[in-house]
Amino acid sequence: MASDHTSIVMGREEISHLADRLNNRAASRLMDASPELRSDLRIAAVVLRAATAIGFPISALSIGADGAVAPAAKRTITPCPICGGGRSGSLKNITAEEIAAVLGFPPNVADDPDKVTSSWSFDCDGRAGAIWDYCGSTQRDEFSTCGDDALFVELFGAKYTADARPTSTRRVLGHGFAPMEPGDRDAYAGAEPGSLICHTDDLTLILSPSGDEIAAIDADGDQVTWRAER
Repeated sequence: MASDHTSIVMGREEISHLADRLNNRAASRLMDASPELRSDLRIAAVVLRAATAIGFPISALSIGADGAVAPAAKRTITPCPICGGGRSGSLKNITAEEIAAVLGFPPNVADDPDKVTSSWSFDCDGRAGAIWDYCGSTQRDEFSTCGDDALFVELFGAKYTADARPTSTRRVLGHGFAPMEPGDRDAYAGAEPGSLICHTDDLTLILSPSGDEIAAIDADGDQVTWRAER
């Protein structure tokens, strides 16, 4: 479900999740509601489930602030060159075939053949995005994403989860270090938990949690480590 503060866009999956939430609220002991209201919530949940079961809506709906309902604006999704940037979230409980159905085309990026089997890069109405599996994650129906959270919520609903954003940084020897993102943790699995990372043009720098050790790794994987004197 996506919102621009004036309207809400809902597809079949979002309506199904809404039905689940209504039913859960009706059963919750924490909600102070009359028996009539609880009954209305259960009935609304049943009606929504029945609607989706018979194929409603065929396409996403836009619900205005005044309650007016209209077909949602059609998105234009096109393949594009690789979207730069690190991982920003993940898709779960979804197959490569389902992703291709949403985007409208099969994997279109030749990625690392040893680690990636399906990879997409695309533009959706001026917003860039990328999706890829990593080290067999496709076997778990899980994919990594790069792009705006709102874009992936709009396209994939509850199957999308945004990664936690870095909240703390340190500056050491003129370099800014930030918490590792999931892709960094995969690539540098030998780093101590809590290590910070800095990407430069030529090197990847990893700062130990204690702050007294920096490992510099070049594109060939060669490493040099500096340790502070005690």
